[in-house]
Amino acid sequence: MQVRIALISSDKGPVPAIRGGSIQILIDGIKDFLAQHFKLTVYSISDPSLQEREMQESILYIRFNKGSYWADITADLKRQSGEFELIHIFNRPRYVLPIKEASPGSRIILSLHNKMMRPALMKRSEALAVIDASDRILAVSNYIASTLIRRFGEAAPKVKLWYSGVAVDRWPPAWSPEGKAIREIWRRAHGLKDKKVLLFTGRILRKKGVHVLIEAFLLLAREMPDLILVIVGDCEHADSGYLRHLHQLSRPAGGRIVFAGFVPPDKIHGYYLAADIFVCPSQWPEPLGRVHYEAMAAGTPIITMNRGGIPEVVQDRINGIVISDYRNPAALAGAIKDLLAHPQEARAMAQRGRRIVEEKFSFERVAGEILRHYQDVLAK
Repeated sequence: MQVRIALISSDKGPVPAIRGGSIQILIDGIKDFLAQHFKLTVYSISDPSLQEREMQESILYIRFNKGSYWADITADLKRQSGEFELIHIFNRPRYVLPIKEASPGSRIILSLHNKMMRPALMKRSEALAVIDASDRILAVSNYIASTLIRRFGEAAPKVKLWYSGVAVDRWPPAWSPEGKAIREIWRRAHGLKDKKVLLFTGRILRKKGVHVLIEAFLLLAREMPDLILVIVGDCEHADSGYLRHLHQLSRPAGGRIVFAGFVPPDKIHGYYLAADIFVCPSQWPEPLGRVHYEAMAAGTPIITMNRGGIPEVVQDRINGIVISDYRNPAALAGAIKDLLAHPQEARAMAQRGRRIVEEKFSFERVAGEILRHYQDVLAK
């Protein structure tokens, strides 16, 4: 009989990742591989376009309403009475204890994709109990791992690195025949022909620094009339005031800053290929945004910030430009101008990025690593 494993997604979106979400995309990237080895159940929040319970290609999907998501999961686990030999909880350490109580015979793996155990979110006593209940803790970057271990030295033996990745085989690079064709189609369809295109993708949040990117664009707009900025992403209602601020900030650009809104994961590749530079202007200690893997896979030159875990994947002048003066729009504008003025260097960095993502950050590698973690934990 196959070993039974549950993947419990965060409550930010459904699986499959039809509404985006880095964790949901990650689960999409590994689930089919894992289903070859285990009897797999995937929990995620419900969506009007998806059934609440369905079986697809040997994977059982169970979806609950966001408002009662965690209570419904624990109730479901209690009803199943030890159904799962291993449960993998994504980025929600607070629910390790109730899930362990609901399924006491299950091994627990917790993966951390943000600083979810920092003092503002979790008391030390609760965090230590979570660490004790977890058989392994996987960190999305060394930055996340080190911040956890600095606060809780007790966690060190259980903490392992588990970088995310991208479906490399589905992302032809910009210089490939397929990539060139997609780039041409997208640029023509979106009125970008003969333009220099800057791209941002991600959630529209202040900490993501979109305002710094817009301010940098405005510094360049007059001397570079062919420059366009495309902003892909949406925001939650709580952040709608920031989005309005960005629209107001963009007015002097006269329509040269395009807010494309949410783009489904299966369409985002076209935007990367249509762009000349991908910019990640993060102002917070970024755990390590998956947008960097996507830009490298697409062969899009990268400008990013020296924040959090980003320099672990993007190295300055090797596979992108990494800015330390991250709050300064002029520094970002200078990097954009420099990269556009040196297309051969930009292409060389993009090609190195593609090689790096092929060697280290494919979903095949991600899935192989998690398989070994599962096997190791189950063997103990």
